[in-house]
Amino acid sequence: MTPEEYMQTVRYKKGSVLDGIRYVPDGKDADCDDATWTMLCLIEGGKRKAIKALASGKAALWRVRSPTNKALARHVALWHRDYGWIDSTRRKWRETPAPHVKVRKMRLFTVLPLIAWGYPLGKIAGAGLVVLLVNNLGHIVQFL
Repeated sequence: MTPEEYMQTVRYKKGSVLDGIRYVPDGKDADCDDATWTMLCLIEGGKRKAIKALASGKAALWRVRSPTNKALARHVALWHRDYGWIDSTRRKWRETPAPHVKVRKMRLFTVLPLIAWGYPLGKIAGAGLVVLLVNNLGHIVQFL
């Protein structure tokens, strides 16, 4: 499957900022960060090459503010030096992130833990940990 075919077949599923980034080559139940990370992996020819592209500045994942959520930068878009911008809502390459507004580039030291968090437990573990932390916050504070 080509990267363009992949982006056209992604079945979007709402995620969370805390749920990690997964490689989802079949495009099933991918949120914006999963879709953009997978797209980068397909373009570059694998996960290691995708990380190298992020480290070298050839590509970047960006937190952007979407037209539907103007208050917070929760959406993720991919910028690639050779192609431009793409994301899970506007699935064609373009010169600007519009209609989204760039907020901050996701640095490699923040992307790598999110990728590690997404493997192998994925979105279920992310959501489960958030629930676990919220439900046990009082005990955690007492322990500290």
